Amino acid sequence: MKTLLFIGDSITDSHRLFLDTPHSLGDGYVSMIHAQLPQDEYTVINRGHDGFTSADLLRCLKRDCLTLSPDVITILIGVNDIAAQIYGRINRIPTEFETIYSSILAKIRCCLPGARLILMEPFVFSRPAEYLKFHPHIRQESRIIQNLAAGCGAVFLPLHDRMNSQNDALGGSPLTVDGIHLSEEGARLLASLWLEAAASCLTPD
Repeated sequence: MKTLLFIGDSITDSHRLFLDTPHSLGDGYVSMIHAQLPQDEYTVINRGHDGFTSADLLRCLKRDCLTLSPDVITILIGVNDIAAQIYGRINRIPTEFETIYSSILAKIRCCLPGARLILMEPFVFSRPAEYLKFHPHIRQESRIIQNLAAGCGAVFLPLHDRMNSQNDALGGSPLTVDGIHLSEEGARLLASLWLEAAASCLTPD
């Protein structure tokens, strides 16, 4: 059995903390991935938290990741760091974000040297127009994460342009309910992109 762990913010959480079921996977992309994998071969754990920033992820890393000894770790974090900078006027990107994300990866590599890593690019949609101001910061975070992935042998999964292009192609905003969080269709697309990117991590060692 391989253990697949997903950590991050509300996109990963996707109501898992509000569903009255043990070991809830939420109702988003993580549960959809679980449904498509052989359940006698994979254990899937969701430790996403609504509202988490990269600093929150680092603070809870031991509890939510290191003590669980997963084989594959997927990280999706960054949008709330941008919100903290724009609305809370906290100067976090790029320097602090890079430092924190580097610390997360260093702790994982130190404690779980055999774990495979999948680093997902944060994304925000173009509608409502309010979120267009997030896009330059997404680009900065993306460059940071992509460079860190290359440096530690992780899989980098680009999402921002792909999710936006698909959303625009479909007309309206079918992939998102509010410009950040995913609709069922959006979660299904994200699950599909993850399964494609994670193929090398899911093959037997």
